[in-house]
Amino acid sequence: MDLPEGELAWTTERPRDAKMCIPAAFTDLEGNVEGEYRLNGKIFNPNKRLKVSIGNGTFYIDRKWHSDNGFQQLSLVYNDRPRTFKDSRKFVRRALCKKGNKVFLVQSRHRMTLTEFAAECAKISSNAVYLDMGEYGYGYIGNKILSPWAYFSRNKQTNWIYVK
Repeated sequence: MDLPEGELAWTTERPRDAKMCIPAAFTDLEGNVEGEYRLNGKIFNPNKRLKVSIGNGTFYIDRKWHSDNGFQQLSLVYNDRPRTFKDSRKFVRRALCKKGNKVFLVQSRHRMTLTEFAAECAKISSNAVYLDMGEYGYGYIGNKILSPWAYFSRNKQTNWIYVK
């Protein structure tokens, strides 16, 4: 799915009037963003894992921050290489992907493992990061609703990627 025109951003407050709004990092049962994240330059829950920096209309996956805002999440494709995972559960999956200067969303049409999904994303992207698709996975692009099963728990989500 193509992203709407506008600035790609990340926040811990539900954006209003966004052209696109989808959950990004996982939210724990206590209502906290899981993993390291950076908001307006301040770092929370520091660790040494890969981070997703959001800025300049794109995203960067690295161990260091490349912008003032971003989150930690599973990297599915890193520098053209799909990653593998031990988790064999099958779910509908969603990822933020890029190829060159183009940033887009991919969502599976059927249930698959993370490893299978990463392999599919690698066919069309050079970098891809997994996005929360669980109980709090409700989101939208324009008038198109994503993950309608999560509508009633949407207020429990703690962070979003959106287009202003």
